[in-house]
Amino acid sequence: MEKLIKQAAPAAPSYSGGAAGATGYEHVVQRGETLSAIAKAYNVTAKAIIEANKIKNPNRLSVGQKLFIPE
Repeated sequence: MEKLIKQAAPAAPSYSGGAAGATGYEHVVQRGETLSAIAKAYNVTAKAIIEANKIKNPNRLSVGQKLFIPE
């Protein structure tokens, strides 16, 4: 799964979203991915992703859901 996530990550930060002026990555959730696995692949905390995306239930990610991954 990490291989798939790393392939989806752009080579350089190219997305700004989340908090005003924040830079990072956009990640599209794939089947079987968990928040903790996504966080590990981008070397950020799950808490940072939860806060940046205002996720109410981190156990309920949807396939195709776009997440902002802060740097």
